[in-house]
Amino acid sequence: MALEHEPDVLTITEHWKCEEDIKNYQIDGYRLASFYRRQRRSHGGCALYISNKCSFTDNGYIKSLSVPKVVECCAAQIKMKIMKVVVICIYVPNTPPECNVYVFLETLRSMLDWCIINNEKFIITGDFNINVLADNRECRDLVSLLEMYNRADRGEDNSPPY
Repeated sequence: MALEHEPDVLTITEHWKCEEDIKNYQIDGYRLASFYRRQRRSHGGCALYISNKCSFTDNGYIKSLSVPKVVECCAAQIKMKIMKVVVICIYVPNTPPECNVYVFLETLRSMLDWCIINNEKFIITGDFNINVLADNRECRDLVSLLEMYNRADRGEDNSPPY
């Protein structure tokens, strides 16, 4: 699919790679821009690949917000022809006992705060392991958080939803 549509960014969650493997993994036409991998245990992780047509800068702050086996993230600022944008890739495992949707939401809030404070345009991608079609508290809190930052971007009230 990537070869057919030639997107500027590819994001991957659950790559399951060690640092050496992820650094050596090649995708034709793309460079590894940022990644997160667990220090201990396997599975999980996320990675951002950027088209060779774009320049980028790894965002260490976003990656530093990762909590292994709870919320794993990486990000890069991509410089495209007409704009700069921070692309954030997030993986939220749903395996007990470590999974905690409220740690994820608080981490996401910190990421969004950073983007707003630094006046960054941003795109969030990933696997949140929240059923957005369900009518439950987790879904409502996620939607509420995202709506709050949509309003904050327009200068409206941005008080926390929880």
